[in-house]
Amino acid sequence: DESPAQQVTEHLLKRLHSVTPRISSMEAGSFWLEPFSSTDDGESHFVAQVFALLREEGFDDPRVGIADTVVASNAASRLVGPYGWRSVETGGDASFLAELSLDFLPIGIHLKSLLRGVGVRTIQELQLFSSDGIQRRLGRAGLRAWTLAWAKDPRGPRTPACKAARR
Repeated sequence: DESPAQQVTEHLLKRLHSVTPRISSMEAGSFWLEPFSSTDDGESHFVAQVFALLREEGFDDPRVGIADTVVASNAASRLVGPYGWRSVETGGDASFLAELSLDFLPIGIHLKSLLRGVGVRTIQELQLFSSDGIQRRLGRAGLRAWTLAWAKDPRGPRTPACKAARR
């Protein structure tokens, strides 16, 4: 049986397909959508469509981040208030992330604690390590965090046909 949050998420996935066919959700209430146009006007129109749909569904605090990668778009969405949106310059995800604290990376509390224990507080400080150095010190989890810090994120929206083909 699906939880109420999962049911709402599935319902919204279906509704959001009217805005874009490339969409996925990795957790309840969080969606990754790919807009049809990357122009400023296209982004504004896309965000307006998403907000209108969510307002119609009764949501009072949606936020949107637009970036090349999921990790950067999620971080951007966390920097705005309800019905706010932020766009990261195309190709600028790693630079954008560098300015933020480790709290904006989707890594576990234990790894964050280890990184803070060696003086790493920002994503930029994590970016200063080499991939070999971070993997040697912190293993696969450390390498994954370093990879995300550089905005190399394999996650993203998928078309329904692609998702069905993988089953």
